[in-house]
Amino acid sequence: MGRLQLPCVRFRDAEYRPPGETLRNFSRTEYELMKSLQHRSILRAEEMHELPSGIWVVMELCEDGCMDSYVTQSSPFLEEESHSLAMQLLQSVSYLHSKRIVHRDLKPANLLLKNGASLLKVSDFNSAKKIGRSEGSSVMLTDRGTSLFSAPELRFQRSWNEQVDVWACGHCLFFMTQGDLAFDIGEPSVKHALLSGAMPDIDWKVFVSILWKNLTTQCLTPDPKQRPPILELLVHPVFEQLQYQYKSHVCRSVPDIQDIMGRAMTPTSDIAKRPCSVSLITIARVPTPGRFRTPALRLRRQRC
Repeated sequence: MGRLQLPCVRFRDAEYRPPGETLRNFSRTEYELMKSLQHRSILRAEEMHELPSGIWVVMELCEDGCMDSYVTQSSPFLEEESHSLAMQLLQSVSYLHSKRIVHRDLKPANLLLKNGASLLKVSDFNSAKKIGRSEGSSVMLTDRGTSLFSAPELRFQRSWNEQVDVWACGHCLFFMTQGDLAFDIGEPSVKHALLSGAMPDIDWKVFVSILWKNLTTQCLTPDPKQRPPILELLVHPVFEQLQYQYKSHVCRSVPDIQDIMGRAMTPTSDIAKRPCSVSLITIARVPTPGRFRTPALRLRRQRC
């Protein structure tokens, strides 16, 4: 096991008081949720120790810090570097959504980096919400998260669901290559545009490809019903080179492929459980800002 870090949950006011029961319950809930998550792009929680003076949580060490500080102190990532980080982010969100969990506070400050900023880990689950399976439970009304990264439906107190994470991903992708927010949702002009269902003006100060712009703006679609789901974004043409790497993984079982593609498919027959390889049909490149066609997954039985 690698090195670990030990954050302490405690009050930080001038007159220190031990954590109350409410804060302790929040910490316990967050820790239990993180312990239940097993994904390479989600920060790993190892142990929690409760003391009268505070609550200590032992977590995986990310030596490069958060994306916010990393980009601010150095420079934005090159687009080529951002492709892998974006895929890791989208895969982690896909994993959360497959477990009916909404993060609700995705932002650069909650994306930790390690291994020379090549690996991304999603952290801070104190705003996360598990969606129930009862009727109407897939739409939520409670407001949590950071306002600058809040989706329009959340900001304007409308009903919302897991698509708020897709919106936040758009801001994170923009920040990777530009080092700034795509727009400030608090500005009157931006607010007016979003209320009318229009995309605010975005200033791309650093050159990026049309495909990267398309991926980012698809995430920032104002109407949540038109905003692509995570599984659709995972097969965006901008990731074509990464997808070719995935195609080289042959003789894998379906659960392994699910892990690679962010749980993009579910076995529905005995045939699907047998060893197989997966090929991605070539993705048609379409002009922005149009939506792209999601490629089908073709299973081919293969003796291994």
